[in-house]
Amino acid sequence: MQKVSKSSPESKSLLEKLREQPDDNGSVEYWKPTTEGEGIEGLIVTIARGNRYNSLQLHLEGVAQIVSAYPDSTLEKRILEQQPQVGDKIGILFLGEGVSEAGRTYKKWRVAVEPAKSKIDSIFGAKG
Repeated sequence: MQKVSKSSPESKSLLEKLREQPDDNGSVEYWKPTTEGEGIEGLIVTIARGNRYNSLQLHLEGVAQIVSAYPDSTLEKRILEQQPQVGDKIGILFLGEGVSEAGRTYKKWRVAVEPAKSKIDSIFGAKG
């Protein structure tokens, strides 16, 4: 069996990354903002569809939380517009509630994604 040595934060081993992921036993909290201006930011570890509602779920490294967006929700639309990938950094800001023209209440969001540098970019330097 090969020993895995400690590596720098920017070049973690696969085992270190796996150890950072939460157990599937419900130990991870779902981020549910209630106050306008609340936000969450982190590196995307996994992107999946899950639970009985088929929600879009993003697990963020270092914050041990999952952002869950119901299908066709405003949050899901804002996330998908940004086309996030595993390894990208994402920031999500809760802007409070709004009322549609039809009189329905909905949650407002702002989402930003910072793409991860590819291995090619980190070796040869990004151009542009």
